Amino acid sequence: IGRWVQRDPIGVAGGINDYVYALNRPAFLLDPTGTENIPVLTVSVAVQQVLLVFAAQGFVLGATGLILDMLATPGSKLDQAGKMLRNIGVLYALPWGGLKLWSDALRILCLPGSL
Repeated sequence: IGRWVQRDPIGVAGGINDYVYALNRPAFLLDPTGTENIPVLTVSVAVQQVLLVFAAQGFVLGATGLILDMLATPGSKLDQAGKMLRNIGVLYALPWGGLKLWSDALRILCLPGSL
């Protein structure tokens, strides 16, 4: 019938209707424990911040590798280390960058009025 089958664990502190989930806004609020309402946008922003840190670390590794490549004699150990760091930086940053794009899309979809 479109009703929740369990009562709200927070009881009447969540409002007079014991069967309301996330203030009747489940597309915009999360309530994993039944005791609080967390805006979906807040979760998306936290995910973006984590992804930004990983992407920045990948960029630093890649840039360090590029600098080592420029300073090193071709074929030397320094040259090999530079190439390895550059490859690690790319591998580290790209997947997280892709996840950030997904996270941005999710944030846009969850904005009020966008559904």
